[in-house]
Amino acid sequence: NVSVLAGSYYNSLRRTTTYAMVNWQPWRWMGWKVGASAGVMDGYPAVARGGSFFVAVPMLTYEGQRFGANLGVVPPANRVDGAVVLQLKMRVW
Repeated sequence: NVSVLAGSYYNSLRRTTTYAMVNWQPWRWMGWKVGASAGVMDGYPAVARGGSFFVAVPMLTYEGQRFGANLGVVPPANRVDGAVVLQLKMRVW
């Protein structure tokens, strides 16, 4: 039900965003897990002068035997545009 998400990406403002989040998904539906992620991210100058800030994202996850995907929606807030998040993942152990 609980996992950790961490990574970085090149955002639409041409800056690197780094994030660390806890993903909690207590509900299951037809092979999908439903819940939310919450944590911190940075890299958006309009929010906390580019420093770290809190974010919460509704999250939908599918996990197969070896591969899976997370799908989330970041709502627009604090002068930052919203986004659809797609993370592909691979089981390593």
